[in-house]
Amino acid sequence: SNIIDTRPLTKLETPYEQNPTKESLNSLPDVVPEKKHDDSVSQTEPDDILGNKSLLKEIITPGTPNTRPIRNTVATVSYKLFLIDDRTSNSRLIETITNESFFVNDSDILPAIDISIQLMDRGEHAFIYSDIRHCYGEMGCEEKQIPSVSSNNSYRMKIDLELHDWKHVPDIQTLSIDERLFWSDKKRQRGNFLYRRKDSSTALQCYRSSLKFVDTDEYPLLEEDERLSLFIDRYIQVQNNLAQVHLLNNQYEQCLDAVNQVLKYDSKNIKALFRQAKALFELGNYDQTIPSLKLLLQSQNKDVEKDKVNEMLNICEIKVAKYKKNEKEIYKRMFSSSTSTKIDQKLQTKTIQKVENKTNNAWWTYIAMGSAVLAAVGLAAIIKYR
Repeated sequence: SNIIDTRPLTKLETPYEQNPTKESLNSLPDVVPEKKHDDSVSQTEPDDILGNKSLLKEIITPGTPNTRPIRNTVATVSYKLFLIDDRTSNSRLIETITNESFFVNDSDILPAIDISIQLMDRGEHAFIYSDIRHCYGEMGCEEKQIPSVSSNNSYRMKIDLELHDWKHVPDIQTLSIDERLFWSDKKRQRGNFLYRRKDSSTALQCYRSSLKFVDTDEYPLLEEDERLSLFIDRYIQVQNNLAQVHLLNNQYEQCLDAVNQVLKYDSKNIKALFRQAKALFELGNYDQTIPSLKLLLQSQNKDVEKDKVNEMLNICEIKVAKYKKNEKEIYKRMFSSSTSTKIDQKLQTKTIQKVENKTNNAWWTYIAMGSAVLAAVGLAAIIKYR
């Protein structure tokens, strides 16, 4: 992986990709066999879900009335996704997914399905006709061989969707360890997928949801288990992914919050140390950046690009040295100014004292002279009238 260049998270944090097991899904509905439906019962006019004809729902088989799932419940669906060419109306099957469980309104699945499912009853089968914006957008999806949209290539999506069941979610703390790890990993992988598509805001939402299932501080395990280390590893993994997205979004304070959580458990984590250094560097906290960079240089991990770390370290040391020099000059000026002021005050005091002394001496001179004149006048008067 390329730490300095912050490569996609799937290359940085994907050692725990796992497939759901029967044990990890024991709180979910049993697998429902695929049903055959009679198209003759479909309604004539599709339901305009959003009121702008960008998302239409055509009921093929109604479900149990008044059994629509609500937000933050777990729904289980099967669906087939088709691409329909706008020019030729030809359709192409993209993927077939059976018995997929997800949290409603939690960005776990295609928006077109997430929105439509909230207007479907348990057991309902429907066709969903969707603009690309509610599926993979104009950029398409290379992983699923869905092309990007251009002037010569436009299409829409059709989803053959069936809602099997849904249920309320139990408290996270009451879930089994397998279930907690399963849901955390599922949401993390969804976040990775959205990150690769540069949908950072939704990726962040998925990562935060993933964290809840492995946060043993907020949701402690009800019993001691040797797999506690797996929770810590997964927690570190997802927090590192959060830090990466925040860093790319220039959200440096949030990035630091995430890496601090990682370093609390693993003080020498390479990815966390680099992201911490990068965030501090961008915030201008060069003196705080240096220790993290030095730890990276001491690491024997081959993922550390030491040339780039050294480059950052040199910049930080120059910045800190310049700051200290400027600080020293400022203090010197302040001290010099203070000393000069004191000297001026002393000189001024001495001058005032001299003036006062001269003034006092003059007064005594005038008094003496006056006394002498009066004495002379008196003596002359005595001689004259004698």
